[in-house]
Amino acid sequence: MYKFDYKLTDKDYWEFNKFHHLNAPSSKNAITNLRLIFIIIPAFLILLSFIRQDEIYVLLIKGVFFVILAIVGWFISKPIFISSVVYFLLSIRFTFFQN
Repeated sequence: MYKFDYKLTDKDYWEFNKFHHLNAPSSKNAITNLRLIFIIIPAFLILLSFIRQDEIYVLLIKGVFFVILAIVGWFISKPIFISSVVYFLLSIRFTFFQN
């Protein structure tokens, strides 16, 4: 008979949950939606500037700013998602596993 002896640490628990939340199909959809929000909102604001008929240099400044915002939002969407997962796991830990 085989006997397996293992001990799970808190780090193992965190790494498993982080891996699972980053690779689950629903989580991938959530990250994609968050990235789309960071693209759609600046695009909508630029469209509003066109409708308001702002000056061309104001449109260019807003356009550059919103493109930078969209790029930064694209790259920080995964860390934002990871931090929300960590916050959720911490709330579970301190709610149910108080010693």
